[in-house]
Amino acid sequence: SRLLPAFGDAGVAGAGGVLLGHRTDPWIALLAALELEGRFPRESSDVPHVTSAASLYRREAFERLGGFREDLVNASLDSEFNWRVRQSGLRLCFLSEARAHHRFKGTLAGYLRRQFAYGRFRRATPERFLYARDRRAAAEMAATLALCVLACGLSPFAPGGAAACVASACAI
Repeated sequence: SRLLPAFGDAGVAGAGGVLLGHRTDPWIALLAALELEGRFPRESSDVPHVTSAASLYRREAFERLGGFREDLVNASLDSEFNWRVRQSGLRLCFLSEARAHHRFKGTLAGYLRRQFAYGRFRRATPERFLYARDRRAAAEMAATLALCVLACGLSPFAPGGAAACVASACAI
């Protein structure tokens, strides 16, 4: 219901909000939630991308633009559709007060597979950066992974050392 006010403007085709993880989720899911949350603007505004996991689209616009491309399965279908929305002259709106809880991948392997799928299908979208903060995302991701590996290697609780710790973090 917090997304609905955006549709008072006829030029808005879609509106989205923030995705939040659950406190009880595994650590990798919480890191994924934090990483994504950091990409959203702090204030409500027009944006180039809203994630389909926490968005609504105006039905007329969705149907006129052909909806999501099914060949993109579950990765990047929203980014490609959002690109078509903006190419048509319509807008996307982010509302910072709209929040949805989401179950992110709970293992490092699952998280990396999801990121690979995003990268694989991202070529379907002519834009390189979806979020205003995407320019830093790759560096932040590498730093997060490096910290995880370093923490496993230095942990006295990691039987078998870093390799065993990382392998257990990657377990499905």
